[in-house]
Amino acid sequence: MIGPQCPACGARVKMPRSSPLTPPHAKVKCPSCGSVGELEAFLTAASGEEPEAVEKAQPLTGETTAKSAMPPEAAVSSGTRISGSATTLNLPQGLRCTLTVISGPDRGKKMTILKPRIVVGRNSGDFPLTDEEISIQHCAFEITGVTCTVRDLDSRNGTYVDGEKVSRQQLTTVGEVLVGGTTLLFTMTLDDGAPEP
Repeated sequence: MIGPQCPACGARVKMPRSSPLTPPHAKVKCPSCGSVGELEAFLTAASGEEPEAVEKAQPLTGETTAKSAMPPEAAVSSGTRISGSATTLNLPQGLRCTLTVISGPDRGKKMTILKPRIVVGRNSGDFPLTDEEISIQHCAFEITGVTCTVRDLDSRNGTYVDGEKVSRQQLTTVGEVLVGGTTLLFTMTLDDGAPEP
C-alpha cells in the first residue's frame, strides 16, 4: 500500500484507516520534519510524481498566493506548506473508491472503482442498474487525484446532489447522488490492502 508521504523529507504520514478521507485541500502535517501541505501533495509524493510547487511557511489559518520555485529538498523547515493538484483523470494510489446503492431497486449493489471514469446507466455502462427511471447512460463519476466529480450525461430525469439538480458537481470523499429512484453513495478511503467484505 502507498499512503501519504511528505514531499519534503520522504517520511510516511499516518492517517486513520477505513474512514473517509479529508478533502484534497485539507492540511496534513509531517510528524518527522513538521512540513504542512495539502493531502493531495502528500499522495502525489507517495506516487513518485513531483509536486508542482512549494510555498513558503504560512500560518495555517491564512490563504497564500505567492509560490516559491524552491525544490522540495530545500523546504524542510518546520511549517512548510506544500501544494499540488492533478489535472487529468487518474485513480489515486493508496486509496479505495467505492460506489454503493443505498436505496432503490438495486439496493446493496456495490462496486470497487478500478478506473478513473465510471458510467452509471440503466442495464448498461460500468455500473448497470435496473431502475426504469434511469437513462441508458445517466451519469459518470470522474476521479482526478483525490477529487471525484459526478457529471450528468443529459439524462431524462436528471442527477441530484444534496437535493439539487446538477450537470456537474464535485463531491467530497463521501457523497450521495440521486439518479432516478436510486441513491448512490460514493466513498473514498485509504486502502489498507484487505479485501472488501
